[in-house]
Amino acid sequence: GTREFVQREVLPTVEYLRRHLDIGDARGARRKARACGFALFTERILIRALSGEETTALDVFFDRILLYEDWRPPYADPDPPLKARAKLVKISAMAFSPFATTIFLDFDARPCVADFAARLAPLVGAAAGGVDVALTNKFDGQDRLEVSDHLRLEHNSACVVFDSTSPRTAAFLDLYIRAFKGLNKRNGEARDQPALTVALRRAALGEIGLNHADMAPTLFCRNKISETVSCDAGCALVHKPQKHDLSFKTFVVGSRDTGASAVAMMLDALKLGPRCDVV
Repeated sequence: GTREFVQREVLPTVEYLRRHLDIGDARGARRKARACGFALFTERILIRALSGEETTALDVFFDRILLYEDWRPPYADPDPPLKARAKLVKISAMAFSPFATTIFLDFDARPCVADFAARLAPLVGAAAGGVDVALTNKFDGQDRLEVSDHLRLEHNSACVVFDSTSPRTAAFLDLYIRAFKGLNKRNGEARDQPALTVALRRAALGEIGLNHADMAPTLFCRNKISETVSCDAGCALVHKPQKHDLSFKTFVVGSRDTGASAVAMMLDALKLGPRCDVV
């Protein structure tokens, strides 16, 4: 993406994990033992655009910073424009995880508790009876459909848990990347979830034999499938908290013609916090 995205999403997320969940850095003066590792998958061109202070903040927090250019095959087709390339980088982050058990998170998937990884990791691997990947359904009632119908519908990809040691997982993620490139080349599709649907269906119902499980809507809480989207409701993570969780919202309250709308617009333009709502 851009430096503006790092300033608006990445750095505030790191600071949130430090201050609100008391998760220490991987190195430096604020180093603290952690129950899980954290990796950032990004692009070299973006890292070079950051200030020294910004790169230091990322370097001390993350155990690993992986760069897309280091994993991209030199013979690969030219990358698509930014919007689609961001999704290609996202899928590559899943495929080239440095961890045995991977919890992939978009930056709008916000952990509510410090032990969120301990609650999600048992969804895959031997502890889950050989499950390779756990995802959240995109639609209410999707979990009650027969498998073939269930897999025709999209799943959300903002939070995905993988057994990264499984060869079935590796084969599925290879399908995911190839499906995304194919759909983008054929019709300009820039979303990753249609490709996820194609890959998941082929991997689960075909020769790969991928073992897929649904993540409970009380673990990763999303507006379309969860009764409540709030850290206060016991969720391990919430999706788009600035939009759905009142504990993350900023309100400007005022009567008509007192400048409340102007203040809200200024706060939103400054990007100092979550999007401001006017009451």
